[in-house]
Amino acid sequence: MLQRTSLLTPFFLLAWLPDTCAQPGVPTSYAWETDAEFRRDSALVVECLRWLSTRGDTFSETTWSELNAFVLTWLSNTPLVTVQLDDRVIPPLPDNEVLADQLYFAFVHGSSLFALEHPTAPDALEKHKAGIVSMAVLARAHKQFLRGAREVRRAVRAAKKDARLSKYVSARMGYVPLP
Repeated sequence: MLQRTSLLTPFFLLAWLPDTCAQPGVPTSYAWETDAEFRRDSALVVECLRWLSTRGDTFSETTWSELNAFVLTWLSNTPLVTVQLDDRVIPPLPDNEVLADQLYFAFVHGSSLFALEHPTAPDALEKHKAGIVSMAVLARAHKQFLRGAREVRRAVRAAKKDARLSKYVSARMGYVPLP
């Protein structure tokens, strides 16, 4: 019995590892001119945004750069959806430039994903909440770099509960005062 258990252990361990093989593949070259071409790649853009919004830092910088470039190029040119973000919602970012950029893009990815998945959602609050949640995923993976970033830590805490997050985002957008 002991031998069978030890033989199966590697298979169980593989099941617990992060799914790094399922990353979306983006074309090496891409250009869109018609609505049909944008629609053709919209599912891939959603898949890339979902990957970027939920993975934290579990993939290489090259992969992140490729996916980010593809998504931002599509988003900036598509006539299918307009993603408008309120800068006031993004908390002051940490001094670490690389992490600050990644946190900013995590916010953009999460908000854009929500906008694509809920195109008729009238409330900007929900879109911005999705951006903060995506930012919190990455921030939790880099807690050691957030010592001076009090507002980012506050956003991460707010992202743990929906009611607290709604209040936080509303306050950042100027709807209600921050406590």
